[in-house]
Amino acid sequence: LLADIVHTSRPLLAPFRSCDQVRTMCTPLVALSTTAEPQLVEMESFLYECVYRHPEVVRTDAEGQSMIHALFNNYRRDPTNLPPRFAARVTEQGVERVICDYIAGMTDRFCMAEHARLIG
Repeated sequence: LLADIVHTSRPLLAPFRSCDQVRTMCTPLVALSTTAEPQLVEMESFLYECVYRHPEVVRTDAEGQSMIHALFNNYRRDPTNLPPRFAARVTEQGVERVICDYIAGMTDRFCMAEHARLIG
């Protein structure tokens, strides 16, 4: 698919000498060929069926969401559980914003460790 995009788009982009010229165009200049579009649809269907909606992925996703909700509620109930540099921002930015920023910066492994430490 990538090779097809390059092959199809190269002649469409060839006449342009600057990004500004490309930005003035109203039609897409980077595209798949009409023969590759069904392949993209087939690949997307496969990914949804076998990857994104796979029962193990769905289960793991639900567990992750549950951990994040539990951590958020724990920090909201007791902001002193936040690291001092985050807790110091609560008055200025609001507890929910600070908690969101803190959780957003967590790796999966750290989130699981923090959940185990605070919630069990």
